[in-house]
Amino acid sequence: MNRQRNTTIDFLRGLATLLMILIHVTAYFLSNPVVYFIWDYTHIVVPLFIFCSAFIYFKRGSYSLGLGQTLKRVKRLIIPYYLYLVVLFSALYIIDPSSLSVGGVIKKFLFFQGRDLSWLVVLFLIFIPLFAFLEYAYQKRPPVLKIVGGMAVLTSVFLLTNTIDLPFRYIMWLPWCVYLIFTLLYAKGVFSKKTIGVMLVLSALTYGISRGVLIGANHTLTLTENKYPPNIFYLSYGIFWTILLYELHLFFDARGVIPQVVQRSFDFMSTHSYSLFFIHFWYVTILRKVIDYQMLGWLGFFGVVLGASIVTQVAINKTRKLIL
Repeated sequence: MNRQRNTTIDFLRGLATLLMILIHVTAYFLSNPVVYFIWDYTHIVVPLFIFCSAFIYFKRGSYSLGLGQTLKRVKRLIIPYYLYLVVLFSALYIIDPSSLSVGGVIKKFLFFQGRDLSWLVVLFLIFIPLFAFLEYAYQKRPPVLKIVGGMAVLTSVFLLTNTIDLPFRYIMWLPWCVYLIFTLLYAKGVFSKKTIGVMLVLSALTYGISRGVLIGANHTLTLTENKYPPNIFYLSYGIFWTILLYELHLFFDARGVIPQVVQRSFDFMSTHSYSLFFIHFWYVTILRKVIDYQMLGWLGFFGVVLGASIVTQVAINKTRKLIL
């Protein structure tokens, strides 16, 4: 049975996929101040991805966590990651074997690397039981949801100027609960339009105040350095842009002013966001070793990676249809 897709969620997730590729390409051209600005302030990708996944989950209203369903979700996250590693390491073995080590390969397969792409896979694995817990708390134990929300907010504020002496992967779920509970309430329709407007202003104010705190503490304002785990500076920035983009798309979509070709493009990026996550990483890693990507400039390299990723995804789709 085909469920009608949410075009606004598809737009947000498609936009996040596009920005994800842009961020990972521009990361190699940061000596250019304009590129650095674009790279830094487009770090709304993870909040948008999380919002879209959580929004769809919380809209369903089920906190069931059956073994079969859980294993299915785990496989959907892990199998593409391992396939990516096999293809990546095979290519690196051919073109740059010196970049490989047994220890490095093992760490990748066991999710032990720090900020490499596997951290997001780990986060979404944690979200499998966490989504269910938050949905259950919302329906059956509202005081528990308030306690978790309070702890998450306090933790995100604490992390502005402090660190916790644990690997960030162990604790990142707690401050992310700020964002998850915001998404849960948004999906449930708890917020009126007036409240949404107030939240937009409050998130902007929170971002501004936390920015001032960071400046006073002589802490970096680079968004990605406030992301592992996320503090209130990073989270408020993500909430602001999520609300703004979500409401703007709803507004324009309701008036039929978004061209179909534009919406379909974002739908494609959204539908294949997880596979494009790995495909574009593969191209960024390999192309940097086999071509003079600096000669292309950041826009040229972005175009090459984006185009190659889309062509590869289309080829995979067509191959899958032929096989199945």
